[in-house]
Amino acid sequence: IPFWDNQPLKIIGVKSGDNIYESIHNAGRQMEFRRKYGNNTTITVLLYSFFNKSNLEYKIDEFYQGLTSIKRLYPDIPIILRPRGKQIHLLDKHCAEFLASNNCHANVFLEIDDFDAHELIAYSDLIIGFNGSTTIAEAVCTGKRAFSFTLNGLNHFNPYRQLDKRLSTENKEEFVNLVQYYINNSTSIEVSMSASRKLGMSIDGRVIERVRENL
Repeated sequence: IPFWDNQPLKIIGVKSGDNIYESIHNAGRQMEFRRKYGNNTTITVLLYSFFNKSNLEYKIDEFYQGLTSIKRLYPDIPIILRPRGKQIHLLDKHCAEFLASNNCHANVFLEIDDFDAHELIAYSDLIIGFNGSTTIAEAVCTGKRAFSFTLNGLNHFNPYRQLDKRLSTENKEEFVNLVQYYINNSTSIEVSMSASRKLGMSIDGRVIERVRENL
């Protein structure tokens, strides 16, 4: 019999959730974020390791086409691109082309040194991730609008899509429509609230405390 079959399980959360919680309650850092990016709506893209062989080249291209469309539709909204860790040397060719293109205006930022991913989740209005990245779960459980772009062609099996179709997409048209939905529809926050209840992952700064209580 598998070991876990007869063991009681308790959800304690993830350590990164504590980091996001601390960021939310750091008014000084939030003020620094607003000084850099302004007080308007902000979109953060938490970049993925696109070099993964399971990802489809044309899907990556579709994502950046969609991002270009968003930039044209909302030129005043800052789009923040955050590489995984500080792996700027791993930026894919599509991202490099996007940044270098004429479509990339002053309101597109490559965030490397000033704010980490936890702070960007805490302070941004819309979070975009990829495939089944846990950052989407962290974002919605923080109360943020968020969704993932599926690059491997398996969007039907994406766990976020199984929670709500508005949490995942895999093509340019749906991508643009979802961004518009989250930006323009005040009730769109209900998607995250519902997903958060289903996931049951608390972002309350008490993960380490719960670990200690259950050791």
